[in-house]
Amino acid sequence: MNRARRIRRSSKWTRASRIHRAIHPRCVYCAATTDLTVDHIVPLEKGGAAYDPRNLQTLCRSCNSAKGNSLSAATPPRQ
Repeated sequence: MNRARRIRRSSKWTRASRIHRAIHPRCVYCAATTDLTVDHIVPLEKGGAAYDPRNLQTLCRSCNSAKGNSLSAATPPRQ
């Protein structure tokens, strides 16, 4: 199992993402408040820090899918 998958399946990630969503309850791209995920600004696959709050942003599932594995912080992807 790769590093990213191990992290996303860990109880530490579950807790960290729950806390992050509680503190930041809106998608930073579109301001949605439902179907939220916690995204790594620098993706894990590109060496991003897994649990560093400075590398996390709240995105709705749709915006997270649009962002994909690109490097991006609080700038909406082009539609």
